[in-house]
Amino acid sequence: MGEIMTRISAIPLVLLIPLFGAGMPCIAADARDETALYVARHGGSYELSVPVSRLVMTVPQANFSRSDKPGSGAAHSRRHFLFEDKKQGLIVSGWFEPASSYSNFDKIWHDEKASWQSENLPAPANETRFKSGGWDAVAYDLVLQDGAANSPNIRAFWVEAGTWIDLHLSSASTATPEEQRRRLVKLLESIRVSQRP
Repeated sequence: MGEIMTRISAIPLVLLIPLFGAGMPCIAADARDETALYVARHGGSYELSVPVSRLVMTVPQANFSRSDKPGSGAAHSRRHFLFEDKKQGLIVSGWFEPASSYSNFDKIWHDEKASWQSENLPAPANETRFKSGGWDAVAYDLVLQDGAANSPNIRAFWVEAGTWIDLHLSSASTATPEEQRRRLVKLLESIRVSQRP
């Protein structure tokens, strides 16, 4: 529980995705570690997975590159991922976790906002709850420190086959907040989750 709360409080500060496939070149983790995230490039996409999980998340490669920024706290987890598209100012990040760590969307979102408040972080504005495929999500804005602009974000959860994928999408560009939010929704729609046999 401590790692989950630490992860939750880190989300606004660290913008943070993985797949394992036979015969695909892995670009993360030690092959002997069944609980670590694996990332492979396959057919113009990144495929992310954890060997002990049956879920595979596929993210279009596009202009995304895997970040090599060192993580701290929960972002140091072996199941954490972070991809950046510097050209469009987009970030895809998150974790693969056991489904047993997931309670329900409302509780996790409430606890996260409470954690932000306790750390004097900005409260989310313009919250919109929605579903996209198997994702249960909320779009929201964070007011930047100078108060001059908003940073659109989406937080989305996928829970299936004993695995919880905790996904965070964020945008920071010169486009309007509305256009940035549209780009994030389109990005979420392009991220696929499937089960290995």
